[in-house]
Amino acid sequence: MARVGEAEGRRDMIELLGRASAAFEQKRWQSARNLYRDALELIELRSLDVGEMLPQTMYNIAITYYNEREYSEARNQLLRLQKTFPSYEPELVSDMLRKIP
Repeated sequence: MARVGEAEGRRDMIELLGRASAAFEQKRWQSARNLYRDALELIELRSLDVGEMLPQTMYNIAITYYNEREYSEARNQLLRLQKTFPSYEPELVSDMLRKIP
């Protein structure tokens, strides 16, 4: 049986991720990053089991930094992702790390 509030938490998370994706597509990197972070906080706060959404969200945050040429932050986020989720798209993450000047 689902925990109380889990369905609401998932709905809120999906809404945040949808808004973050829209901002990302519009190249509003700061807004996208803030919304992705809000989604991560909600996942942690509600202890939601979201599977691949968690590492994907971390990756997207890294890309927002990269797109703003905040390479140090992008690298840190990608390294954190590699350490926390080593099996998440290892080639993609490694390729992105190599692209960072």
